[in-house]
Amino acid sequence: MKTERSGVSEKANASDSGRYAETKKLSSRIPAQGSFRWQIILVFVVGFFVLIAAFTAYQVRTESAYLYRDSTDETITLAESIAASSRSWVLANDVAGLQEVVHSLQGHTGLYYAMVISPSGRVLAHSDATKVGQFVSDDQSLALIKAPPRNQIMIDDASRIDIAVPILVENRLIGWARAAQGRKEIVGYLHNMMLSSALFVLMAVALSLLAALYIANRLGYRIGHLVQVAEAIQAGNYAARANISGADEIARLANSFNHMLDVLARDEAQLRAASLYTRSLIEASLDPLVTISAAGKITDVNQATEQVTGSSRAELIGTDFSSYFTEPEQARAGYLQAFQKGPVTDYPLALRHRDGHVTDVLYNASVYRNAAGEVLGVFAAARDVTERKMNEAVNASRLHLVRFSLTHTLDELLEETLNEAEKLTGSVIGFFHFVEDDQISLTLQNWSTRTKAVFCKAEGMGLHYRIDEAGVWVDCVRQGKAVIHNDYASLPNRKGMPEGHATVIRELVVPVFRGTKISAILGVGNKPANYNEEDVSTVSMLADLAFEIAERKKAEDKIIELNLDLERRVTERTAQLADANKELEAFSYSVSHDLRTPLRAIDGFSLMLLEDYADQLDDEGKRLLNVVRNNTSRMAHLIDDILHFSRVGRIEISFVETDMEQMVRDVLDELAPIIAGRKIQINLSVLPKALCDRAMMHQVIENLLSNAIKFTGKKDDARIDIGGRIEGNQAIYYVKDNGAGFDMQYANKLFGVFQRLHGIDEFEGTGIGLAIVKRIINRHGGTVWAEGEVGKGATIYFSIPIPS
Repeated sequence: MKTERSGVSEKANASDSGRYAETKKLSSRIPAQGSFRWQIILVFVVGFFVLIAAFTAYQVRTESAYLYRDSTDETITLAESIAASSRSWVLANDVAGLQEVVHSLQGHTGLYYAMVISPSGRVLAHSDATKVGQFVSDDQSLALIKAPPRNQIMIDDASRIDIAVPILVENRLIGWARAAQGRKEIVGYLHNMMLSSALFVLMAVALSLLAALYIANRLGYRIGHLVQVAEAIQAGNYAARANISGADEIARLANSFNHMLDVLARDEAQLRAASLYTRSLIEASLDPLVTISAAGKITDVNQATEQVTGSSRAELIGTDFSSYFTEPEQARAGYLQAFQKGPVTDYPLALRHRDGHVTDVLYNASVYRNAAGEVLGVFAAARDVTERKMNEAVNASRLHLVRFSLTHTLDELLEETLNEAEKLTGSVIGFFHFVEDDQISLTLQNWSTRTKAVFCKAEGMGLHYRIDEAGVWVDCVRQGKAVIHNDYASLPNRKGMPEGHATVIRELVVPVFRGTKISAILGVGNKPANYNEEDVSTVSMLADLAFEIAERKKAEDKIIELNLDLERRVTERTAQLADANKELEAFSYSVSHDLRTPLRAIDGFSLMLLEDYADQLDDEGKRLLNVVRNNTSRMAHLIDDILHFSRVGRIEISFVETDMEQMVRDVLDELAPIIAGRKIQINLSVLPKALCDRAMMHQVIENLLSNAIKFTGKKDDARIDIGGRIEGNQAIYYVKDNGAGFDMQYANKLFGVFQRLHGIDEFEGTGIGLAIVKRIINRHGGTVWAEGEVGKGATIYFSIPIPS
């Protein structure tokens, strides 16, 4: 059953929401200051009023919802009763019977009207008999005609509730039963209930006001006394104590307050001692230490901080900590980071001394808290990294010069070295001289880029100077150590400068030793501040590095010269070798042609003797002529193999992917005639594919299989195995037989030209087949090797690289 809720509950909700909003506004206007007594009264009365008003509103809303829900349920029951009683009369089309059903409800309390309507909207029965037979015309009734056959709420307001229930026969709609009841009694009842509730709220608030006055007067005096004691302590009277008797909470609070004051008095002395101990710890650090309040003000510093800033502790305390850094905003960002993200580690900053000197530091900072865990401020410690940064800069310069030397000349390297020395020391003049081996004279090698462009236009590049005639700038050679002239104008032994030379204000010159002799000097000048030992160390390192690279470059130049000469000689030898190869090739073809003609004549005449003079030759003569013919045939084969061997080294290789298994099968087919009639077991395993020259690899397989067939010729159970595998980036193949084999101590001769491990009377052949195999595999970038044992067979292996 589907019903719609009345608007009464929604109105009640809206009323409660409005009341809650008013209460919230009232609470927000409760003063947070003034007499504690009146605050208690106001909070107590307002809180009690809100509580009682909310409870009363809830009661009214609950009762209202209950009454309206009961009214709806009762009307639905009434309409369903009419529908049940009217079903047979509607089917019989008996209007009188329907009218009796409706009139039977006239005595029902609160009935507004009852009726039965046909599906077309015609009134079949009505508590007002004058409306029987009429058609409904109001909007709700017209909507009912089109509504689906289920319970419908026609009207639901404060005055009445109207419910329509369908009359169904086998799920077929034959009419509607409607009943309506009035709600005036409910409205009156709720009105009286709200008046009673309002009176109840007023009486409750009045009683809460009396109770609040009593409690406020009771608490106000005692709390007021505690406030007076607290104000006295705030004014500096630490001996003041609260005097409140009793065993209630305020009395216990007063006793705890007095005990706390006693503890604070004892802790004050301990804190004074701890403060002195903390000061001694802070001063023990050689690094600048500072404590900063949550507002960013300095609360304490150590002596190291005074030295690095040039300000006293009294001048620093209370000032903005960031004002002593070259980048205040960056300093503040690190300070805030300690609050927001936790401890700050190695935070780069630069402290400025009041005289302008800047010190690079790395700050480490973290917050510090009181005993309650509340953040009081930041504790920060700085580490002077000026020396470390200088070392990093020096190392960077060294690396730069090493890389620079790889692509530049010696003069360019020395000039760049002087540029780096100027940059690291803040100088504007730089010069480099080589000292001769006689230690009597030196040669100006180069100036820095800025010196040549701006400061010094004097001639002299490459000129020689006698040390005993030079000015104070060669004192480092005379004294054998680095010299600093921070007041050049006051030097009594200085000499005049040549025309175009820069004016020297201060200078630093360092020697470069090789053994006991000074090999070079490097000088820089006109630094804005005085030169110091740190500058000496930096410039000495660069000078030594530059001379070391210079020596290496001189050696490299000599090597380059030798390499050029070697390349020239190799080119000449290569040309000579190419000419020799051409001559050898021409000789090979010439020999082949010249040898074949007499061989053919010998073989031809021998054959003629055997055929034409057979009756004049005995068996021994015929045998000897056959020996001559066999040897001429072998000689022809030998010439062919030699030519083939020489061609293998000249043929251009064409790499293609090759199916090695298929290639073995093809070769076996070609060798079938020489295998015919023999009992040979040939086993072919899976072979990896190879990237090779197909024609050359065919020759390799043919030579290896021919050898295996030949050397198993005396075996009744001959066996040949062909296999392969992948190892790393190599494809390895093998041909194994169980034939004659060989002695492993002669394995190194196996792949040589004309090298035979068996006599010609045992096995025929020219001794070049395996040499050809080795040359082909070598040209493929692979290797060939063999394993064997006399009488038990041999295995020939070869490998070919697999492209990555």
